[in-house]
Amino acid sequence: MKRITYLGTGVVLAAITGAALSSVSHSGGAAAGPGRSGAVTPSATLLRMPSMNNPLVDLAPKSSLQVIKGIKTVAPEVPPPVTREQNKIVEYELTVRETAGKIAPNLNYLSLWTFDGVAPGPVMRVKVGDVIRFTLRSDTKNVTSHNIDFHFITGACGGCADTGIKPGQSKTIEVRALYPGLFMYHCAYNQEGNMAAVHIANGMYGFLIVDPKEPLPAVEHEFMLVESEFYVDNAGPGRGICSLDALMNENPTYIFFNGKSAELNPPLTIHVNDRVRLYMGHGGVNGFAAFHVIGAIFDKVYPDGGTSDAPREHGIQTVTVPAGGATIVEFVAPVPGKLTAVDHNLSRVFFKGLGQVINVVGAPNHEIYESLAPAGSTPYEPEIRMPGIASSWAHTIR
Repeated sequence: MKRITYLGTGVVLAAITGAALSSVSHSGGAAAGPGRSGAVTPSATLLRMPSMNNPLVDLAPKSSLQVIKGIKTVAPEVPPPVTREQNKIVEYELTVRETAGKIAPNLNYLSLWTFDGVAPGPVMRVKVGDVIRFTLRSDTKNVTSHNIDFHFITGACGGCADTGIKPGQSKTIEVRALYPGLFMYHCAYNQEGNMAAVHIANGMYGFLIVDPKEPLPAVEHEFMLVESEFYVDNAGPGRGICSLDALMNENPTYIFFNGKSAELNPPLTIHVNDRVRLYMGHGGVNGFAAFHVIGAIFDKVYPDGGTSDAPREHGIQTVTVPAGGATIVEFVAPVPGKLTAVDHNLSRVFFKGLGQVINVVGAPNHEIYESLAPAGSTPYEPEIRMPGIASSWAHTIR
């Protein structure tokens, strides 16, 4: 049976190859290349890409593009939408810094490896068809080597094959953004005894937005939430380092939004009837998130963070997001109160430190929501116990 299968595959491949050769022949002979008279100079034409059911643009040659500096922000803030019509060469630079930082009220994490000193790394934003001229630098005080893998890149290990750097070094690549959406980036260094999983667990991850050719409709607020895990061994009072055993067993000590326990993340504020767009990424290292906002319903969802297609435009309560994946959701808050973004794997909220409060301010709307409890009644307020996290988090989500 194996011989038959391989023979069938060979026939199919032969047919495909024959069709490709026939296409070359009908288009005027061998493919053009360096030194061939049929070569097309970059300045003579647009680089037309197949649509593949995606709104890929006709790509202008790099030599014709203007150079601009990219805007970086720290989550939950995101750079402004890219609304320009023309593609550009967008310059970005990240510096790897091995440092330490406070990730929970009573925990200084000593194994914090970062892009630009923050975990998650900075939020970056470009337009589909842009060229990103990206430079990765490593601080001279670092100990180990690093690189970067962008999920939006087609080819070359997502860039990691050409960005490996030792302390004090830098490397630059130029890459084209071919697909719109929300994409992860992370360190993927796996040499000299390193493991990519350790680098990510220590904070080396972030997200980049590639806006579609036609910008998404304007909204009042855009925020970024990145879920990730920390695997911690005790290194003394109030100090922790990465636990390889916990990482290997996929048993995170903490699971946070934006690199910190919930009570260290200030509440976000919106107004009644504002439309909110949440870019939600899962930095991993492992697992799936059940992304949910308590007190809101998603009326637009861009599955898996892709914006090539129209969103699902109906009420969605919870969205599944895998490690290394993303989603983009929108909602409107018609009544005031406190919303809380969570992972509906609720042990992660009650025991691991995950959550983000969103305060909605404005006038009530009793056509939508009204309490009929007797006057003077005390509203229900949940108590939450989280080992290792200060008990004041019980007040944070109320």
